[in-house]
Amino acid sequence: MQRTFLEVRRTATRTSCALQLTSYSAQSVLRDAVGFAGCKMIRRVVGIAHVEDFESIADLDARARCELKALLLGRRMLVEAASFSSIDLVVAAAVATRAAVPGACST
Repeated sequence: MQRTFLEVRRTATRTSCALQLTSYSAQSVLRDAVGFAGCKMIRRVVGIAHVEDFESIADLDARARCELKALLLGRRMLVEAASFSSIDLVVAAAVATRAAVPGACST
C-alpha cells in the first residue's frame, strides 16, 4: 500500500517531535544535574558540616585556594547551568577554573 504525502509528513513530524523532546529532556536533565552539582560544591565549602577533603588540608593557604576554586566553579555551574550543553563543557570549565586561580590545592 502506498502512503500519501500527508501520511508521510505526519510520520516524519511525529518522529522529529519525539527526537526534539528526547533531546530537550536530556538537556533539561543535564542542566538540572549541573546546577545541583554546583549547589553541592558550594555547600561543601560554606555549609555547617564541613567535609574532610578540605578540612584535611593542613596548609591554610592551600585550603583557601581549594575552597576558592570550588566556590568559583560551583557558582558558575549554578548560575550558568543552561550553558553547559555537554559534560565536556563542564570539564572545560573545571580546567579553566583550576588555571584561573594559581597555586596547588594540596600540600
